[in-house]
Amino acid sequence: MTNPVLNVTSGSAAIFQLNGTTVFSRGGGDLGGRGLNIAILDEKTGNRIKEYQHFDSWWYQNDAAYKQSIANYLNAIPNGSIVMIAVVDNSGLFNYTIDQPIYLALEAMGSTQIQTAPQTSWAMITVKGTGKLAETSTTNSITATNYLTVDRNAGRRYPLVQAVSPIFQGIKQANGNFNVNFQSQDAFVYRVDYCDDLKTGVWQLAQRGIVANGTSTTWNDDGSFTGGVLPKLRFYRFVVIDRTTRNY
Repeated sequence: MTNPVLNVTSGSAAIFQLNGTTVFSRGGGDLGGRGLNIAILDEKTGNRIKEYQHFDSWWYQNDAAYKQSIANYLNAIPNGSIVMIAVVDNSGLFNYTIDQPIYLALEAMGSTQIQTAPQTSWAMITVKGTGKLAETSTTNSITATNYLTVDRNAGRRYPLVQAVSPIFQGIKQANGNFNVNFQSQDAFVYRVDYCDDLKTGVWQLAQRGIVANGTSTTWNDDGSFTGGVLPKLRFYRFVVIDRTTRNY
């Protein structure tokens, strides 16, 4: 898709739309989309969201380390990425000292309103390293069209490779999240399943549509896609479900 139309809604729910189709929707509150919600468009195809991330920045509003992890994530997004961000329920951004890393990261991506935005509503669509396409702190919805140079075979399906990666045990982080790294094949699309007990448990779907960028891919389980309750021990498996093409 060479001219995808992106729409972002913030406020009581984060809604990300691609060409009029809702590709992500999550309400606020505990175990919901409260805080910052981030979606990254696959700039090589223009027809899929390749990554979602959620940070409950309200719950951890006084946690400097957690706030820094948000800034680290934003700063690590590669230049050229098309990023959509929406605040849901409450951003938890109110203290310049503790929130400064987030402010600086978002301003580097083009924001001019984040420091004065209400805690309950703010959204931005931006091209990392180029500048914002749209931003609002006064209305709940914004729209932008971005023009891409994509592979002419974008969206074409390829014969699937029947491959399932080994089962991985996630490494639990200090903030309670599980960080999982798995061996991948570039441009392959994966599904991640999770299970808390390999003897009596049942594999459950966590997320599909993870597009690998290289031979090593990291996925973070913060509870957003796995029911919100993170146990002491969790197992994961990553399954190839599709394949796309890179236009390098």
